[in-house]
Amino acid sequence: MNSSRFQSAASVLNTSLPLFQENSSIQQRPGSLNDDSLVRGIITDAIKHCGKSREQIADEMQRLLAIQVTARMITSFTAESKELHRWPGAWDRAFCIATGDFRLLCCRVEAAGMKVITESESQLLEIGRQYLIQKRSEQSIALLERRMAGVEL
Repeated sequence: MNSSRFQSAASVLNTSLPLFQENSSIQQRPGSLNDDSLVRGIITDAIKHCGKSREQIADEMQRLLAIQVTARMITSFTAESKELHRWPGAWDRAFCIATGDFRLLCCRVEAAGMKVITESESQLLEIGRQYLIQKRSEQSIALLERRMAGVEL
């Protein structure tokens, strides 16, 4: 999965249609938004299936982030016994690129009640948006024509 396939956050924020609304179904009970175990599980599974060692992942993340990242740090973030070691969300993109697994980003977006879409899906939405704009314009023109029936031009 390639990160360039996903619609940029800036383009989502600049959209003129209210496509993204607050999801009231998100649970807001105490502790219900603590995603530590979810994040830990995704990171552990991504590492297991990416074919790279923790050292290789750490080296690539360190290069991408320009800060120190070690295999030991990654191990601390994934160990169930180290609850107080929390994964920094600012590392999500670098981790996804290093492992080639974008589930962590998708999970965070979907946990917030939104959907991740591909560039093709974004273009499809834009086609639909433009179609609706055109259809509404045609309806407005037809209404104006009816109102102006018999008016000398």
